[in-house]
Amino acid sequence: MKVLYVYRDLLLGGVTIQLANRREELDKHVTTHYAFTKDHKGRSAFKNPEGIFITETPGELAGLIRENNYDAVVIIDTPAAFEALDQAEFKGKVILEVHGTSHRIEYLDEVPPERYEAVLTPSSYVKSYLEERFRISEEKVKIVPNCVNTELFRPFNTDEDVPDEPVIMWIGKLDLHKNWPLFLDFCTRLLAERDDVRFYMAGGETASDRVVNEFLDVLSRKRLTEKVTWISRAEQKWMPHLYNQVGKSGGFTVSTSKNESFGMTMIESLACKTPVLFPAVGAIPSILTGELAEMQYEPENIEEMTAKALQFLDHKERTLKLAEAGFEQTLASYKPETVVRTYLDMFTQVVR
Repeated sequence: MKVLYVYRDLLLGGVTIQLANRREELDKHVTTHYAFTKDHKGRSAFKNPEGIFITETPGELAGLIRENNYDAVVIIDTPAAFEALDQAEFKGKVILEVHGTSHRIEYLDEVPPERYEAVLTPSSYVKSYLEERFRISEEKVKIVPNCVNTELFRPFNTDEDVPDEPVIMWIGKLDLHKNWPLFLDFCTRLLAERDDVRFYMAGGETASDRVVNEFLDVLSRKRLTEKVTWISRAEQKWMPHLYNQVGKSGGFTVSTSKNESFGMTMIESLACKTPVLFPAVGAIPSILTGELAEMQYEPENIEEMTAKALQFLDHKERTLKLAEAGFEQTLASYKPETVVRTYLDMFTQVVR
């Protein structure tokens, strides 16, 4: 079976990384190609660069489809792909993947259900949203969780460069969805309680000059420039080292997102046995269950967020136990072999 995945942006973001995480295991069973409409230097996410194409127009994408005789085309938040399918007179199966609930999926209002066989999504939260918002039938929406590359994201020794203060790391684009202003407010609040902590912010390379200038201005006004290290390009290959460095320092990974359809950075962090502190939004409560729920806080509640951060820092033994429990759950549920097995079972049922 030969499958083409179509997505807008080849960048080091969640969707690209998820495609790369699945690819090595998927390619043991099917041939996969990937078409992106814009190149934002995200090719390094893929171990194997073959079969990755930049098709900037529907015509270019249609040509690729005609040349390769795909059995299925999987479209991810890229409505222009439907024009390409029409131009190519594609007769195979069309499947949608929906990784989030942002405005980028509003195109689904214009796509009749008969144009696709199924919709794949990473969580019960997104499944429910699609069924309620777009009236997609329950039978068409299938849940396949994201997976994490456990060969890359794993605990390892970083003793030679562990900071002498606990490090709290925030990861994401510099946008209001990821809510970077709240994180800087949190930094200020936590430093008022104890000053023996440092902060990393990883991501933001694609932000506009206006947003970057605003971010740097807020950083300066809050007098955080000596405490916050900004790593604008969060290369996938560097992230395991950062997660382990943070965990070994006695710190943890934190999120201030307004919504999370899955929480990939949370799973990556736990795969490295580094604790997390995430808002109870979107899919997070369905993943951080049982004792792992201690690693959640009420969304945008900076008082609870700060209090839990202090608990993590003050009660290290308990925090390490939570990280261990999260690590075990991640290995059991989100390894590529486990997820791809589920993915292929569902995929073959739809395509055959």
